[in-house]
Amino acid sequence: MKAVAKWVMIRLVRTAKQGSYGPIHISCFVSDNNEFYDFTVATLDFIKKTDARRFKRILKEIDWLVNTRRIKRNCGEYRHKMKLCSVNREIKEEYSKDDVVYFSTVLIHEATHGYLCSRKVEHTKERRASIERICVAEENRFLRKVAISYPKIAEQYYYEFNPDDWDYSFNTSKWKRAYDEMVRIIRS
Repeated sequence: MKAVAKWVMIRLVRTAKQGSYGPIHISCFVSDNNEFYDFTVATLDFIKKTDARRFKRILKEIDWLVNTRRIKRNCGEYRHKMKLCSVNREIKEEYSKDDVVYFSTVLIHEATHGYLCSRKVEHTKERRASIERICVAEENRFLRKVAISYPKIAEQYYYEFNPDDWDYSFNTSKWKRAYDEMVRIIRS
């Protein structure tokens, strides 16, 4: 099944592929422009410069980075079997350091999911909160390094894990989430 899913993904992503950054294939289903690619490259360069450890994790755990409206805006989603990170970012021609730092935390969060999956940490109902707590802690560790050069920006995105923030993803059925995704796509 994994081979078939990967084959389908490769064919699908090729239709929207914009480029690569090392081993990461970057695609955008939101628009046919290169803003997402340029923004992603700038973000990955920023992570590489700021935190080599988390940069290596992203390169190891993400093979496909896809911008899509299928998920909630400014969020990410990780699919381990394909090492696919989906995001929903509306990119403008000009972006700020704030945008780059925020997107960096999203990529670090999702790559941490990949790392935990590759270490055979199962994403069970009982472990959900612990896994998200670890991912948020990784974001915050990165932000501490960002704070050396950009303290106000880092402070803006630093937050303590609160399981209530994850209530929708923890307690909403797959069918309800699929329905909500369809509604979001139709309305956008």
